[in-house]
Amino acid sequence: MEPGRPTRTPEGEVSTRRSRQRLTQCLDGLDVEHRSVFVLFEVEGMRSAEIAETLGVPVGTIYSRLHHARARVREAYVALGRGTKPIAEGGGS
Repeated sequence: MEPGRPTRTPEGEVSTRRSRQRLTQCLDGLDVEHRSVFVLFEVEGMRSAEIAETLGVPVGTIYSRLHHARARVREAYVALGRGTKPIAEGGGS
């Protein structure tokens, strides 16, 4: 084990796996435009301007999509944690 790294426990591993599964389910509920912006920003660490250039859309569109994607992911994550079904994607920007 590396110094300074927390010890992994079986319970911690199960919790991490469940969280990842919930996040995957949440992302699956997003349309491709929102999911791609969310993943590029939150997972890949790209800046908004880079994402805008990559996707060929205005940076304001990236801000809007990221805002809506975060809200939908948050709502779905909480709903899945309660054991309820998240509200379906309704479209949008």
